[in-house]
Amino acid sequence: MAFELDCTLAGNLGGLKFEECFFQGQLVIDSFKYPITFKDCSFEKGIRILSKAEFDGEIDFISCTVTGDIVVDDVTLKEVCNWSFKGYPRLLITNGSFKRLNIGYWGGCELKVLNLEATGTKGEIRVIGVQTRIEQLFVRGTSPDLNIQLEYFKCNRLDFYKYRNGKGLSISRIKPIEFNKSCLSFVESSLGKAEFFDVNFQRFDQIYITEVNLVECSFISVTWPKDIQSIHPPTAGDDEMEKRELVLQLEKKRSIISVTWPKDTQSIHPPTAGNDEMEKSELVLQLEKRRSTAELSRRKLKNHPLVLEYYTRKREVLRQLKFAMGKQGDVINEQSFHAQEMIAYNRSLALRKFFWTKLIIKFSQYFGRFGQSYQWPLFWLLIGHWVLFLLLVGCNQIDGLSLSICHPNSEGFKYSFEKYFQLINPIRKIDDTFKGYFTIVDILMRIWSSYMLYNIIRATRRFIK
Repeated sequence: MAFELDCTLAGNLGGLKFEECFFQGQLVIDSFKYPITFKDCSFEKGIRILSKAEFDGEIDFISCTVTGDIVVDDVTLKEVCNWSFKGYPRLLITNGSFKRLNIGYWGGCELKVLNLEATGTKGEIRVIGVQTRIEQLFVRGTSPDLNIQLEYFKCNRLDFYKYRNGKGLSISRIKPIEFNKSCLSFVESSLGKAEFFDVNFQRFDQIYITEVNLVECSFISVTWPKDIQSIHPPTAGDDEMEKRELVLQLEKKRSIISVTWPKDTQSIHPPTAGNDEMEKSELVLQLEKRRSTAELSRRKLKNHPLVLEYYTRKREVLRQLKFAMGKQGDVINEQSFHAQEMIAYNRSLALRKFFWTKLIIKFSQYFGRFGQSYQWPLFWLLIGHWVLFLLLVGCNQIDGLSLSICHPNSEGFKYSFEKYFQLINPIRKIDDTFKGYFTIVDILMRIWSSYMLYNIIRATRRFIK
């Protein structure tokens, strides 16, 4: 059956079922008392459910092809409803009350955009189905009575902006449609007690997290990405997209410990967010571009107030993730985020004002990987002690030992090996072996050995609570 003109359905008719119908005009639906079902129907100019409409029965769309927009504004659905669309239309949901709205229930759902305005919306909305494909899903606003469940579907862009989780948010086993076009973003939001279950963030090309409350979230079987960006995601027509892409590329190559903990964040608004943010973005870009150029220019950029603020934001994102991991007992990821937080903290400090603090952080990074590696402190223990030991031998401070390239012998090597490991012990007895200024070398040996042994012990006990 074909309907050539715009069609309006309303009233208290008995249960209606439209099957394989073609609507050339826009379908407008008002309040209905009884169930209504559309199966395998086509809508050329979209669907609109009138504001304030109430439905006492189900309103189901099963495998319906829509080429226009689907607008649902301030609607009350008193029964469980199941919607499945094809043709990649746009679905806009604002306000309203839903007992439970399942999007993608039968055979999946294909949407170009799903725009969910949480403010004024109540009930439960579920986006489900392994065959469901949504190119862009946007969630905005605040509602204390809305429960959102996103499960088992594919989405290229999932975007939470100025969203506050009141009743519940669950995200599980979502995947991208195309990796190169995929991103997840959580911006200026409070996720509350949101649950992330079996989400592999590495499947998405970009992850954006900035100015978000994460400390109460639960992360179960989550695989963290190689790169987390604390900036707003790029949008269509953004003049600064090329610059942001350059930042992303440079950030991937920048982190010194990226091999062990391949996570990195940026904490900055996009260049279009305002004049201050544009200036900050430009400074960060200059910093990344000039890391291999003149040290003076690099130092000026690193100590600029806006750049320091940039890294302060980065540290806050990592701190919250570290705290959330600690609450769940996820020691491995907690320590990983701690290491990244320390790097961000170091870059948020001005050199002249916090020189000693930065020095301590650098020592912990280079000589112990923030307690994550026992190989590095062991390596530096042997190398540093060898240098000091060589200094003592070269100055004839160890009886029976001297440097000789022309006349080496096995007995000398054996004796030096013995003395080397005797002196590496920081708690050995104090004697009169070293005189004068060489006492300082002895003290340095003890300090160096103690510090490196501490880092070794710290690393080997990092999984013990």
